Amino acid sequence: MYPVAVLGNTPTARGLLLACKKAGFENVTWFKSAPRSAQATPLEFPANPIAANTTRIINTLGGGEALLDLGHQPNRQQVRFANSGFLLTELPLGDFTKARYGAPMMNIENHHWTDLLALDDPPLDYPTLNDLETNHSLVADCGPQAQLEVTMSHTLWHAAMPLNVKQSHANITWLNQQQTAWQFSTRTATHIRVAAPANQPPEEHQWHPMLREAIKQSQPVGMFNPFQILIREHWRAGKLVFLGEACSSPNPYLLEAAACGLEDAWVLSRMLENYEEDIDDGLQQYVRYRQPRARKIAAHGRSVAKRENLTQPHKRFLKHIKAAVSARFLPEIAMQNIDWFYGYDCIRGFR
Repeated sequence: MYPVAVLGNTPTARGLLLACKKAGFENVTWFKSAPRSAQATPLEFPANPIAANTTRIINTLGGGEALLDLGHQPNRQQVRFANSGFLLTELPLGDFTKARYGAPMMNIENHHWTDLLALDDPPLDYPTLNDLETNHSLVADCGPQAQLEVTMSHTLWHAAMPLNVKQSHANITWLNQQQTAWQFSTRTATHIRVAAPANQPPEEHQWHPMLREAIKQSQPVGMFNPFQILIREHWRAGKLVFLGEACSSPNPYLLEAAACGLEDAWVLSRMLENYEEDIDDGLQQYVRYRQPRARKIAAHGRSVAKRENLTQPHKRFLKHIKAAVSARFLPEIAMQNIDWFYGYDCIRGFR
């Protein structure tokens, strides 16, 4: 096997290292990522929900038991109005998700990625790109986030509150005027995350009473632009190939920070194994399979952001009422609308 360098201490990098190990590759070396500019400082997600397309890969890479021990499994997904708390939409998760997709949705603290995708040794210091390309046939850049030309327009706020057991069984999206909040619980805390225009910090009086203390305590964790979720145009540059966060700008509206990266890692490892005699063909196949999906997810994220940021309240209300009616009276159709994302099984497709 030709020598491979993996860059970055991200879930994507850890997933690629474990996938290569599972494929029997021995000549793979892990390095820290190259220094990023201050403008490229990644959004900090203290915790995240991870869906079936991610947990399936974690299980395959050997982290299934740790996921069950460290994660929290919600049993429903809700959408509510922020002022009244009115329940607009509810879809099942829990055992339903596991039966439908073959893997559960889990909420995890992000510091547990080192347990879910455990490696024996830490990464080596980053040398120079020239050194890496001289000594390796392939250099896989796994993030953090790509330095793409994005004009930041929104601030992401976050608060971790004492665990609210009564509310811990539901992941809730709260809709406010041009602001969206996501509530989900891990084993130790209830997390509130708010996306708001940069000049409109969230104010507690605009939210439901059960959110007000969290809104009051929330702190900014980074900036993004929900309407400019960009995908890197070229995923290869000589021996350098990009994966995960190195390929796209952040997308908090999908709550799936690690999903695409782990999918990228699995598919790249399969392509390297299947095209061991011709690395160039393997990389071409990796880009051919992964780039269209990344673009589709980015387009979906922009669509969701546009809907959540409609300035006319009546248009926003009508869009969500339509979704609520579909979820209540045509639940199978509502689930099919998200199957393409959460039901994507790159393990079965790329063995």
